[in-house]
Amino acid sequence: MISAGHARALIALDGQAAQEQGLKVVIAKHLSVRQTENWVRTYRPRRRLHADSSSELRAIAADVESSLGLPIKLTGNLNRGKLELRYSSREELERVCAKLVS
Repeated sequence: MISAGHARALIALDGQAAQEQGLKVVIAKHLSVRQTENWVRTYRPRRRLHADSSSELRAIAADVESSLGLPIKLTGNLNRGKLELRYSSREELERVCAKLVS
């Protein structure tokens, strides 16, 4: 059970999803009003990769693969990540390096 004090603390969270998450935490951990206020101050919502950006990332990966003619592995998101190229011969490596440098 929560009190009006709990509700006032939780209403400070941005968005309904964050408020519902806070409510679940308060109920599960039997937090007092003061503990709830502290939890709200330190709460940082998890970032989720949006479906739009992951589909855009897949499209970028497909473009790079077709441009370089090599299988690639692209991890991360649109702001930060890792691009891994796989080659199977020295000639293939030299060809890709030439494309990247030009």
